[in-house]
Amino acid sequence: MMSRIFLRKYFSGISTNVEFYKIFKEITKFLTLYLIVCTRQLVSKRGNTQKLVTKLEPVLYPEKVFYGLFL
Repeated sequence: MMSRIFLRKYFSGISTNVEFYKIFKEITKFLTLYLIVCTRQLVSKRGNTQKLVTKLEPVLYPEKVFYGLFL
């Protein structure tokens, strides 16, 4: 219940799904880049960076999947 009140207050200024989508897109970009940087630092010690980055490429475009929810 508390989370609903918080979300209503936080998103009350957002009038359309497009605005919400833009905010979500920026958040996911930041988190994805942060995840890639952290995993590259961890895996570069072992030399498997290229394999890991190719596995994460679908994660770079989550907005394509998310945008389908609003259509």
